[in-house]
Amino acid sequence: MGPLCEHFPQVVSLSLLHIRYSSAWSVTEVICAFPCLRELSLNGVIDLARPRSMTAIRLPPNLDTVEVGYWGLDTTLEWLLSFPVRPALRAVCLQQVRRADLAIVHKFIGAFASDLESLSLYTELDPRRDIIDITPLTRLRSIQFMFTSGRGANRSQSVVQILSSMSPSKLEDVVFRPCNQFDVVEEIDSHAREWRAVDAILQSSAFSCLRNVHFQWTFLSSGFCSWSDSQRLSSQAERTSIIQHLPGCHARGILHV
Repeated sequence: MGPLCEHFPQVVSLSLLHIRYSSAWSVTEVICAFPCLRELSLNGVIDLARPRSMTAIRLPPNLDTVEVGYWGLDTTLEWLLSFPVRPALRAVCLQQVRRADLAIVHKFIGAFASDLESLSLYTELDPRRDIIDITPLTRLRSIQFMFTSGRGANRSQSVVQILSSMSPSKLEDVVFRPCNQFDVVEEIDSHAREWRAVDAILQSSAFSCLRNVHFQWTFLSSGFCSWSDSQRLSSQAERTSIIQHLPGCHARGILHV
C-alpha cells in the first residue's frame, strides 16, 4: 500500500477493515503515510502478536478521532497505548466491549482522559457483574450508546450504571443510537423502571450542562461504529413510548426523537 499512499497526502479519514498485515509495525507505517490524518477506524487489523512499544515512530499529529471495532479491540487499544507520545484524542468509539476487554479499556480511558470529549459505546457486558468506569472523563461533552438488534443483557441497566457513575460534568449531549432493526418500544416498555431512572439521573445537578438527549435511528453500514448517516424518522409508537418514559427530559425541551 506504500506507493498508493504517496498519491493521497491530504487524506484526513482512513478506515481499515479486516486487512491482515505482517506486524503492528506494518500497520503503523501505513497509517503514518497519511500525515494529515484526523480520523482513524480500525476493525480486525491489530489482531496479531501483542505490539511492543513504538518508541521510534509517532502517529499523525492531528489524529483526534479513533473508532475501534469488535475484532481485535484489546490488541488495538494496546497498540494505541504503546506509543510514548500519544495523540490528543478527542473522540473515541468502542464497539462490542466484552468482559475480557475491561482491563485494557479502563487503562485506555485513563491514559486519554485529559483530552477526551466524546465517547461512543456498544457493550456486551452483563450489568449485574460488570461496568465500564468512565469517571476519569471529566471533560466529556458527548456520550453515545449504540444498540443493535439481537439478544443481549438489559442495555438500559448499563446506561443507568454508566450515567449514575458520572460526577458533575460538562456533558451536553446524550445520544441513543439504535440500529434500524432494534425494537425501541419493546426495550423501553420491558425496562420501564430503568428508563425512568435514566430520566431522573439526567435531571440531577451532575447534568446541569445537558442540552440535548437524542434518539437517532441509523442503518448499519459495512463498517462498525461508523454507522451510516442515513436516518429514518421515529414512528408515533416510538415517540410516545420515549416521551412517556423520559418525561423530565421532554419537559425541559431537550428530548429529540
